Amino acid sequence: MARPRPPVSHRRRAIPPILVCHLHGTTTRKRTRLEAVDDVTELILDITRADWHSANDRLHWAAKAKKVSRIRKAAAIAADGLPAFDKAHVTAFIGYPRAGRADPANASPVVKAAIDGMVDAGIIPDDDHTHLIGPDYRRDPNTGRPGVWTIRLHIQEVP
Repeated sequence: MARPRPPVSHRRRAIPPILVCHLHGTTTRKRTRLEAVDDVTELILDITRADWHSANDRLHWAAKAKKVSRIRKAAAIAADGLPAFDKAHVTAFIGYPRAGRADPANASPVVKAAIDGMVDAGIIPDDDHTHLIGPDYRRDPNTGRPGVWTIRLHIQEVP
């Protein structure tokens, strides 16, 4: 007879890969970096195939909610050391795993989740029109890593 399973609280749980965030460029499955260049603050998130979704995807609401939640938590963790802004302009640079045609604006669900994570971390008070201009979408160079997309958010304070 098989052994009974331990209660849920005693089972070993795997940490979702997107929550494995390391700052300052340490390379892992999910990588985040913080950089400040002149007046622009930059937040970089690497998203694997498991969590990437575009505006063209037709996902079940529960599957989409899990992906959004993981991206939002990872962005909140990564943005923890950033300065706070009252009003900011955000430009999102999207790096794709392969060369070819791409529509960076289709990354809006992932970018929206990352900006919501910045709001959770207190970087901006809210993501409404009075506190956030953008995001504007641009294409970044290819990541060169199969199954990995890069979201690079340029955050610039607006007077």
